[in-house]
Amino acid sequence: MAKGAQNIGVQIHRRTQADGFEWTGSEWLVRGVFMEEKGGNLLAQEGFEIRAEHVITATGNHAQRTANFSESKSPPCQCNTSIL
Repeated sequence: MAKGAQNIGVQIHRRTQADGFEWTGSEWLVRGVFMEEKGGNLLAQEGFEIRAEHVITATGNHAQRTANFSESKSPPCQCNTSIL
């Protein structure tokens, strides 16, 4: 799925930690840090700020934490990617 998404222009950021989501009224502002693996641990590196009309997160077991960042009014959806 990732390859197909990238083929149509989607940007995928791996090994990132989102620390906050803010809806500006026209786009999402996502703030966080890029992570680097060292010795089996992920360590925070430089910070980032991304502006986007649509944001899709793949946070797995951290979905509720992500929903809290975005002040989501609906519960996160758990998807079985083998069906998508």
